[in-house]
Amino acid sequence: MRGLCLYKRAAHFYIKHMTQRILIGKIASSHGVKGLVKVDFYAEDTSLLDQAVYTSEKDNKTLKIKLKSKSKNQYLAEIEGITDKNSSDTLKGTQLYIERDMMPELDEDEFYLIDLIGLPCFDEQGQEVGTVTAVQNFGASDLLEIKPKGKESFYLPYSDICVKDIKEDRLIVDLPEYL
Repeated sequence: MRGLCLYKRAAHFYIKHMTQRILIGKIASSHGVKGLVKVDFYAEDTSLLDQAVYTSEKDNKTLKIKLKSKSKNQYLAEIEGITDKNSSDTLKGTQLYIERDMMPELDEDEFYLIDLIGLPCFDEQGQEVGTVTAVQNFGASDLLEIKPKGKESFYLPYSDICVKDIKEDRLIVDLPEYL
């Protein structure tokens, strides 16, 4: 997942499925022998890392991360207490979260894409299409992963063409013909 949890999108509704912690990045790999790591960071505001970050949505284990430099889409970072490659190797894949109240304030008509998870989707005729189970970005654009009842999940581009309306309790979508 890359860069999608923190993007703001306009909407005229209030989402009730809000999580308490927001995913802001992931430790991609270790780097060198001194314990440095490469971090995929999903937010534009690196000051979000000025505080300790959580390593899960529920647990209270935290890491203190200091960004050193940026290379392409990743940051080179130092983690407090990690001083060798063996220690940094154990952190590969660790997801990084912050408390929702530490996120920048949103305007009344904005939300975070992650808050769409759990909302049911309906087509413009009122037929249920499925439920948003994830929001992904594989490099080109944000995609909603939608799981229909009894069928396999599919991806729907998060665009004005496909997502027609966002209401308090549902998404109204226009499915492409290939779906």
